[in-house]
Amino acid sequence: ATATHSGRDLDLTFTKIRFDATSLATLDKHIGDLHDSLPRSLAWTGATDMMRDAELPARRYVTLVLSGVGRESSLPVVQTLLMQARTAVELYSDPASRTSLRERWASGLARRVRQAEPGSDHQLALVRAWSTATSTPGDLAEIAAMLDGSYVMPGLTLDRDLRWHLLQRLVIKGDKGVDDIEAELESDRTAAGERQAALARAARPTREAKQEAWDAIMHPAALSNHLLEATLAGFMPAEQADLLAEFVDPYFDTVMTVWNSRTFHIAEQIIDG
Repeated sequence: ATATHSGRDLDLTFTKIRFDATSLATLDKHIGDLHDSLPRSLAWTGATDMMRDAELPARRYVTLVLSGVGRESSLPVVQTLLMQARTAVELYSDPASRTSLRERWASGLARRVRQAEPGSDHQLALVRAWSTATSTPGDLAEIAAMLDGSYVMPGLTLDRDLRWHLLQRLVIKGDKGVDDIEAELESDRTAAGERQAALARAARPTREAKQEAWDAIMHPAALSNHLLEATLAGFMPAEQADLLAEFVDPYFDTVMTVWNSRTFHIAEQIIDG
């Protein structure tokens, strides 16, 4: 809400929008028809707030994003929506139906990827979101084919960052391992490549890999700051929650030790990560 005083706009507070049933039904079909970016962004924000406050089911929010994201012109908004919908699937959805919602999200993104303009930033954002979400053998095989060069998606530039992103997805699903990580690192001997490789190693879906990452994170001298951040990022893929369950009690047992023995910045990274 903005108040006008003496010719100036004074930003005094903010408003959380709530849509009634008719308005939500309209957004389901027509959010992409809002031509001006401000009302469209407000509509997206209102729907996201409702989902977070348990006033809009995660499955309906995901459907809304899939129906409207293809017509969103702002790349930052697209990237934010894709991230928020992924969070809705993994954190806000009913656990009993989470698997089916994951499948719906991934298949919807696959359709959007094929509808995106080749070579556009929107295509890249959708490919990253799709590859993060998908688990089907066919899609994983397509990702592997993109990496080995046997399949080229029209317009898509497979730069170093995207190669690592796709490889990390295959590592998370157990389709690639240490040898593949080291081979990719051999062709990218940079500081960025070292960080990406550390993330990938920590993302391997085995008890041994998680223990290795945990021990490195908890040892004060084992990792540089950048490699620590990368290892934390790879330690906790959402779909590996069952594998990580045994680390819950040790986490709480060590929180105060970490806080009291590490610098503020590093301790915050570990506790948040």
